[in-house]
Amino acid sequence: GFDPARLRLVPWGIEPQPADASAVAGVRARFGISGRYLLWTGTIEPRKNLVTLLEAYSALRAGGRHADVGLVIAGGKGWLYGDFFTRLRALGFEDSVRLTGYVPEADLPPLMSSAFRASPGDRLHRYRCTMNWSVPCVAVVRNAPPITPDQKV
Repeated sequence: GFDPARLRLVPWGIEPQPADASAVAGVRARFGISGRYLLWTGTIEPRKNLVTLLEAYSALRAGGRHADVGLVIAGGKGWLYGDFFTRLRALGFEDSVRLTGYVPEADLPPLMSSAFRASPGDRLHRYRCTMNWSVPCVAVVRNAPPITPDQKV
């Protein structure tokens, strides 16, 4: 066992940030987003596996079943991002994938809360996604099927 006196409760590091309808409408208008969309947040760089996300998005739209679902990449360019843009052009997604660039912290709650699904690029945004905005998160792992919160890994 262990000494219960040594146990300390550490509260979560962030507070829930709900977004009201006017904030959602403002962010959607500012970034030119309409309809249902998948959201990815983070810096565009190779270690974020965005080429695989583009492939998954292509497969999602291929059958026409989810042709109405957009993809929003919320984040700036990092390093060695050329492969991402090459694949984006090769798939013909220059007009259907919305690249927002850097998104201010205040715009993340409305952007996340109005997403159909989210695939945040780092652990902090994954945590915020699932805990604060009640948006189902999807993890994209190379050579593996997508992982959603309701699945056991």
